[in-house]
Amino acid sequence: MGLKAAGALRILGQRPPRPQAPAGHDGRGVAILQPILGGDPLLAQVLQHNLQALPSAHFHWLLDEADAIGRATADVLCATHPGHKITRLIYPAAPEGTNPKTFKLDAVLPQVREPVLLVLDDDARLSAAALAQLVDELGAADADLVTAL
Repeated sequence: MGLKAAGALRILGQRPPRPQAPAGHDGRGVAILQPILGGDPLLAQVLQHNLQALPSAHFHWLLDEADAIGRATADVLCATHPGHKITRLIYPAAPEGTNPKTFKLDAVLPQVREPVLLVLDDDARLSAAALAQLVDELGAADADLVTAL
């Protein structure tokens, strides 16, 4: 084991045990920001999974103006899940030299009203249990950022 890994284990071992996180979280009070690009054959399936797993979350789907497939996928899912809070936002191409994901994320931030903000790739599935753990970690003293990386 490397020196850095040993040091990390020692520090983590000093952390007091946390109570077990709740079994699940329905997404209430959570804004999920998802930059979406069509083309992945599993896109609709993954987005639908997250809608079903987190029925009370507010999904912000960040779509490209030029991405007809991504927009069509979002349209179908919005029509088939009318009880979910889904905001579709369509953006022009990012300025040259600007990352397209960060361009869209920066633009949507002023619209977010929920106390918890989660950025989720469009190919990532998130369970209610995983969201509960992330939110629980945010409740830890001095925590304002949790990542699943």
